[in-house]
Amino acid sequence: MKKRMIMSLALLTLAGLLTGCTELSSMSSAITHSVQISRGQTKREKLISELPKGVTATDADLIVVNKWHKHNELTFSKSTLDNQTIRTSALKPLTAFLKGAKVAGYPATLVSGYRSVADQETVWNQFRLMKMRVKVRSRR
Repeated sequence: MKKRMIMSLALLTLAGLLTGCTELSSMSSAITHSVQISRGQTKREKLISELPKGVTATDADLIVVNKWHKHNELTFSKSTLDNQTIRTSALKPLTAFLKGAKVAGYPATLVSGYRSVADQETVWNQFRLMKMRVKVRSRR
């Protein structure tokens, strides 16, 4: 239990480093904070108002990608760490995090980095196929 809690804290710290957040408390308060939406507030305005403290919708490192905001391949300076492609600006803080985790006795593994649109479509299709197989098995 303690190890899981420490790993969760480490992942939150990494997320903060990679998104430019400097305070975990601001991240946790943003997650738990309930935003009142006025009748005139659009979904976009609501989402922007829920960003963590210090993060704006125009930050260069913040790119929303979902079914409403589709993007072609992203262009940025890429580096490789542990056979994973990552943004070069994240290389130094991520390397420091991995080294610190190892020194603390909690070695972390980088599982996934940047995925091209084609790679992400493959992952998504495999997930959907697996989900369909599980449904079929559960009906038997």
